[in-house]
Amino acid sequence: MKAVDVRHEEPRDAARVRSVVAGAFGAEPGVEPVEARLLDGLRADPASITTGWVVEADGDVVGHLLVVPVTVGDAPAAAIGMVAVDPAHQKKGYGAELVGAALGELIQAGETLVVVLGNPAYYGRFGFVPAPVVGVESPLYPSPYMQALPLRVAHPRGEITYPRPYRDLEV
Repeated sequence: MKAVDVRHEEPRDAARVRSVVAGAFGAEPGVEPVEARLLDGLRADPASITTGWVVEADGDVVGHLLVVPVTVGDAPAAAIGMVAVDPAHQKKGYGAELVGAALGELIQAGETLVVVLGNPAYYGRFGFVPAPVVGVESPLYPSPYMQALPLRVAHPRGEITYPRPYRDLEV
């Protein structure tokens, strides 16, 4: 049985995390995925990252999750910025462990709303719904892929604004 640990990302994890992100999103060999460039942009602007999480299996970082600050309407909210698991370690529940740890911390911190751009079937199991269902809109990302998880009845509503590295990204 493998020893698995979910913890906050540390500076020493940076190179391995980038490798995990590139591997998880790299659909074409030799072509750097947009998510790796986004990670670089977010790291160059530390105010664009709320927290990072990693999952280790037997001491090796095999998964990563970023939480980024967003604005919904005029109010602050949180977004799961990206979740990546090394292809050799996918389908083992590591991504779910990362999402669970991040959501638990956001709930404890009193966050009112979390948004994510991703697969509705995957994120739906954590309670995410298409963002427009709870009054959240995105001019950049379509529903049902833009999803929201209200953590309080009185959560922000309106248009989502992501940190500058998302807006600067050329896809």
